[in-house]
Amino acid sequence: MPIFAGFISLQASALFCLGMIAGYLVAQYFSDKADSIEIPIGKYKIHLHHWLIALVGLVIVFLTNVQNVLPSFFLGLGGGSLFHGIYCYTDWYRIFKRV
Repeated sequence: MPIFAGFISLQASALFCLGMIAGYLVAQYFSDKADSIEIPIGKYKIHLHHWLIALVGLVIVFLTNVQNVLPSFFLGLGGGSLFHGIYCYTDWYRIFKRV
């Protein structure tokens, strides 16, 4: 039984890692091609970074407890996008911008 559990864990980990790599590469590809999502509110703009959108998506997945239904590859996609947004941009923490 431990061998079976180890194999399932390894397979899930490999799918998660492939999802992370794919999420990072997709975010890298679209980073120059897609415009940023900015919501104007008075004298400020809220910049919805892709890492923030991925984080909200992952939080919703875990709060609704559907992570057991989703393949780990899709969780990796969100994680890869989240990692890309924080690692590749120096202004990743600037969400509110003055107009």
